[in-house]
Amino acid sequence: MRDGPVVRITAVEPLPSGEHPVKFSLDVPRAGDTVGGNVLELEGWAFSEKRAVLSIQVSLSDDNTTLRKIPVWLHRPDVKAAYPRAEEASNSGFSGAIGMLGTPVNFTLVLRAALKGEGNQRFFEPVALIHGERRPLEVSYQPRWQPILLTTMGRHGSTWMMRLLSEHPQILIPQVYPYEIRVASYWMHAIKVLSDPADHRRSMGPDAFELDTTRIGHNPYHSKHSLRDLDRFLVRDWFEQTLPQEITRFAQATIDNYYTIVAECQNKTKAVYFVEKISASSAAWLFWEVYDRAREIVLVRDFRYAICSARAFNTKRGFNAFGREHVGSDEAWIKLRREAVARFMSAYRARRDRAFLLKYEDLVLDRENILGRLLRYLDVDDSVPTIGKLIKNGNTDSSDLKFHRTTEDARASVGRWRQEMDENIKNICRDYFRDFLDELGYPLD
Repeated sequence: MRDGPVVRITAVEPLPSGEHPVKFSLDVPRAGDTVGGNVLELEGWAFSEKRAVLSIQVSLSDDNTTLRKIPVWLHRPDVKAAYPRAEEASNSGFSGAIGMLGTPVNFTLVLRAALKGEGNQRFFEPVALIHGERRPLEVSYQPRWQPILLTTMGRHGSTWMMRLLSEHPQILIPQVYPYEIRVASYWMHAIKVLSDPADHRRSMGPDAFELDTTRIGHNPYHSKHSLRDLDRFLVRDWFEQTLPQEITRFAQATIDNYYTIVAECQNKTKAVYFVEKISASSAAWLFWEVYDRAREIVLVRDFRYAICSARAFNTKRGFNAFGREHVGSDEAWIKLRREAVARFMSAYRARRDRAFLLKYEDLVLDRENILGRLLRYLDVDDSVPTIGKLIKNGNTDSSDLKFHRTTEDARASVGRWRQEMDENIKNICRDYFRDFLDELGYPLD
């Protein structure tokens, strides 16, 4: 184990008040602070004179993944003394711990105050940014199989992409429609959950956890309270460095065992990679951290097409999904989709230096060339016979794939939004997706 800090805070940036003003101060951490493990302590206070501040939500700026919700409820007589007329100042304190494993090496945390609205309504006011850097986890296990992450969204062509890649002799994908068996992703999630500090309010508590046989959460003894009568630094190092290393070693060995079975079942003796779909979340960072030859494909298509495809697939199946089930109109749905697209684009921007951007339309219209470029990025066989095999076998229909499609063939899907959307929906999509379409080079009309 290397000596020296694991996390270093380079700057703490207070944010100006927005629509819902919040009095806020962050006591810990400060710029220049260092931490010897993968847990960052946060302490401070927050209150609003108009609405109750329920918690401080901490998320990654890259993809808005919430890392922790820290309740605001601790007694702060010093804050009350500074604001004697503010009743809310008395219990405005917060204190919590953030697990930093699986966050970027250069990270920015966004702190938002969650304010109570009417009923279950909540307002989220950004109050501060924490900038820092961290040392990746040291991993001694040498995995046999390396991951290819297919980062995408629903109805963006990921099922067809998985079908194509599954035909490559060096790539492992369980041949089960819709190609969403994510064993490695499950174990990466387990590493994060089992390594993060305790959260007795929202995760596993220390009392009678053995009675809950349906789930397991953060270790309830990974807390400052449990370190009181022990050598705090020794136990902290074990919780924050040694234990995550051991959990990671076990998880990677388990992933290896599973994909070894897949390789044997598929008789792929030359396989190097496995592929799993993932959403735009912080999970990708942990893959990149613990695998030295990870790859990532960011699969995207015109977001207006995805709306058309999702709407058609909902009709085909006879029920709403892809977020449409949560709202009462197409406009509200498109607004909801914009939020998901924003997270997706943030994740792409954060890893564009290492990921392969694959536009569905390019793959449809120029398959041989695009597949060749992709396979070279993956550092696998990109010969003409192999590409030909992927195209021929990957386009072989099954009853499941026929049902999954919402057009006769892939080429018919390109630009379908122009014919299927009315002018009102086109204008709404243009308004909500304009900046993302421009960034990716899609025409607005």
